[in-house]
Amino acid sequence: MKNTKAITRRKITKIKTKETDTGSILSRTTDSVFRVYSDYLHLLKKWKVDYAPRIEDDDWHPLFVEAMEKYTLIEYKMDVLLSGSLEDRARLILDCQEEVKNIEQRIKEESAGRCGCTSGSITKIEEVTEETQVEKNLPRMELPIWFDGKQINEILLYQTILQQHEIKCINGVLYDIDRSIPNDEMEKEILDIIEHYWTSGISAKVTAVLSGFKMYTRSDPLPIKRTGFILRMEPIL
Repeated sequence: MKNTKAITRRKITKIKTKETDTGSILSRTTDSVFRVYSDYLHLLKKWKVDYAPRIEDDDWHPLFVEAMEKYTLIEYKMDVLLSGSLEDRARLILDCQEEVKNIEQRIKEESAGRCGCTSGSITKIEEVTEETQVEKNLPRMELPIWFDGKQINEILLYQTILQQHEIKCINGVLYDIDRSIPNDEMEKEILDIIEHYWTSGISAKVTAVLSGFKMYTRSDPLPIKRTGFILRMEPIL
């Protein structure tokens, strides 16, 4: 009898371990796919502005057409990854593996095109941008743990924010202990934190940090506590 109970406990432990491992893998995959979609969404937003027709008779640029067709769809998929059920997120990830690979390649090509790089030769070009100017002015400053002078480590930034107040994301909405936190309020807080260290494309960066922060703090809905009560009837005199 004791052996049977021990075997049963081991089986239950194995099942729980397998479920935990599966959930961990799905979470990491979700974060990776969400980041690709987020980068692509910023690219689509840029194309909608850069390649918008100037006059009514202009032929539409292919990148503008792509942006118009894909923007809403990518937003929807990001919403599913952010606040969808476990089953919905798993199905989306399985269905979109090829698409995500293609998007990653598009982003790499776009980045290479902006840098003036080709597959045959790679030329190292140092551009004087707002970011490099900030970097040159920083050596005498004490940098925060989440900034190395060039890039923001978003995980460390999230942890820094969470040290100031406890926040959870439930169904895509941020909550602290007392209330829900509007997106614009959280964006302002992020801006206040990073504005002295990141000045190029600040709006897109704040949006990306907020999206990632929601993923990082995602939590299951809180259980509803049911409490009984007694209705006491008093006689009317």
